[in-house]
Formats: sequence, C-alpha cells, structure tokens
Amino acid sequence: MPALTRSEKPMSTRTCPPNPSGPIRRASRPFVVAALCAAFVAAAPAMAQAQTVSDADTVGDMITFNDKDAVVPASERTLNDVSSTTLAHGARRVAIAVHYVDLEKTGEFQSLRIAMKTNEGARRDVVLAAEPQSWSGTTMMFRGNGASMRCAMRHAIDYEANVMRVSFPRRCASSPRWVRFRIQVSAAGGGDYFADDALSDSPIGSQDSNDLARSDRVFRETAN
Repeated sequence: MPALTRSEKPMSTRTCPPNPSGPIRRASRPFVVAALCAAFVAAAPAMAQAQTVSDADTVGDMITFNDKDAVVPASERTLNDVSSTTLAHGARRVAIAVHYVDLEKTGEFQSLRIAMKTNEGARRDVVLAAEPQSWSGTTMMFRGNGASMRCAMRHAIDYEANVMRVSFPRRCASSPRWVRFRIQVSAAGGGDYFADDALSDSPIGSQDSNDLARSDRVFRETAN
C-alpha cells in the first residue's frame, strides 16, 4: 500500500489506506517510527490465556512537519494525542479501544489505523476514519496484500469520553491463537498533519526502527 504523505488530500473512505505498519512519508522524505515501549511487553500475563492488555502512552509525543519538510515534535498538541490503548482478544471477537487526551469534531480528517499479524501468518489492516461528512466514522478492513474484505466490524467514536473503539469477529482473521498489533493515529487540519504511535512512548522518528511499535502477543480467551 502507498506510504502516507502530508501533501495528500484527506483520505477517502473508498480507497485503500496507507500501510500502518510501515514508515510514514511526507512527499519523498521518509521518517522512521519509534520502538515498542518495554512496559507494554511486561504487561502481558505469563499464562497463554487471553487477554485484555492495556498500555499507557506518554502524553505529548505527537509529531508534525516544519516548513523544511522535517519531522518535529508537537508536544503542545493535546488533540488526537493517545493516552492509552486496550487490546482484547476474546473467544469470538477482537476489540481495540484507543483513548485520547482530547478528541473533537474538527479538522479535515482523523484516523485510527490498526495493523495485525496472527500466529497463522494472516495479516489484516483496519482503518477507522472520521471526517466532516461523517464524524461518526467509517471502518474498512484489508488483507495483507491490500485487497479490501468484508467483515462485520463494529465501531464507535465518543467525543465526550475521548475514545475510538473497533471490534470484529475473530473469523475475519482466520482462527488465530494470538494476534500482535501496530497502531497509528493521524489527523490533518489547516494545512498541518499530525501523527502518534499509540504503542510507543517516544515521538515517531526519534529512534532507529523501520516500523511502528508492535505489541506483544495477545492470546485468545479460553471459551467456557
């Protein structure tokens, strides 16, 4: 899938989104994504049952671009800044909740991109996008090759509680024993573009890594 650029128009909900597991780009200048916070790995239980795993993200770690096309911190921005993420792998559904410092119906678009890989090698990309014509949001799911697919997804955006939620049946990702996640949030407005790696405590581009931070394995809940 194509890399994201600052100069792009707001993402259409009818087209394949940029790859959330790879580096983001503005024009032709790439920047890399920070490594996974070690505390997230430590949060996983020792038993392979599953799980609901929560990760607290550092506030003030968003990035933007300056006039010279360089990535710079946007630590003063609270809008769209992730404060925590919850990943749940149940007996029947997979659910992701991303909590923000602030979330408002403003700007050109806001998006939540979730890249997943299972123990079976299946890859799925989920996008929840909101824009002025649809602040309630629209969801899409793609296979690893970028082809769109049908899936009975559910989503909700609560602008009062500052949270975006997405869930889908496990069968949409085959029959995974565990799933690993990468999550990126993005927003654009007034000619500016902002992004945050939801699972990293460091600003995007501050460390040497070619990918978004990846969660530990989140195992399937044992059905009763």
